[in-house]
Amino acid sequence: MSGRLLRRRGATVKLKRLHEASTLVTLGLIVTHGGMLLLDGYLRPGLAGVTLPFALGYRPLWTGLGVIAGWLAVILFGSFYVRRWIGVKTWRWLHRWTLAGYVLALVHVTARTRSR
Repeated sequence: MSGRLLRRRGATVKLKRLHEASTLVTLGLIVTHGGMLLLDGYLRPGLAGVTLPFALGYRPLWTGLGVIAGWLAVILFGSFYVRRWIGVKTWRWLHRWTLAGYVLALVHVTARTRSR
């Protein structure tokens, strides 16, 4: 965070707030997505199908990757709040896994839309 824009007074605090807010919105959308699937009368995935990777019979690879991406997002977000106990070094190591979560989510979305 050493860019020219971040050198302004209060910019890093605003950026951290924006980062946390966007993460909360993303987690809310993930939970909403899973909740909507629970209401799906065609798939009828059940709680296990929505929360356990590869448990859903419908396109198990792609849905499983999406579930893993969702859990990874939850773990990464939660790690921010336990940073004090796990240490900054561990938290930074965990935060690097964010890219893997994005890639898994992207594969989940693109593979499902491509095979329609």
